[in-house]
Amino acid sequence: MGGAGPRRRGGTDGGGRRRPRRPAARGGRGRPAGSAGLLCLPYLLGERAPWWRSGLRGAYVGLRREHRRGHLVRAAVEGVCQQLALVRDAFSATGLPVREVRATGGAVASSLWVRTLAAALDLPVRVADSPEGTGLGACLLGLHALGALPDLDEATALVGVSDPVEPDPAAAGLYRRMRPLVEQSARALADVLTTLDALDDTPSDNPA
Repeated sequence: MGGAGPRRRGGTDGGGRRRPRRPAARGGRGRPAGSAGLLCLPYLLGERAPWWRSGLRGAYVGLRREHRRGHLVRAAVEGVCQQLALVRDAFSATGLPVREVRATGGAVASSLWVRTLAAALDLPVRVADSPEGTGLGACLLGLHALGALPDLDEATALVGVSDPVEPDPAAAGLYRRMRPLVEQSARALADVLTTLDALDDTPSDNPA
């Protein structure tokens, strides 16, 4: 399972040297699990599994003036992880239980992402040594196609992973109770989002 979420670009310093990148989720540290009752629907590009709804849009639900930037950031992280938990639930419903998750990608450089993912899935999460999970997976499949890796099960031995990050029981319980609200909110907003799509496609006489 690949990690989701952007990372901030490091840029360069005055001497042209590249500054180290900082995970975009840093702002969510120190905020409580559940983001003080704030729910994020992170569908900036629609959504694939398990719903396959290309027209979905993102939204924050439950926003109050007491919420700060950190709550918004943490709610976005939680929204992505909750969606991955819904994918896990779809596997479980078919009789294919998931017992452990191996995560890769830029997002897992942030401990907030990894801890939130473990709690949302209520499963241990191991982080792959290489952040380039997609490229590495493609290479392993290429080796398999060429006959250099006859058994794909052997690929697991070629990918180093960290010690497991165990889920926090309290956070896992909270996310379990909040998860039905994700689909309920998406369904409740469906007509609103459809109307917004129509308005977005309507030419405007006033570009400003």
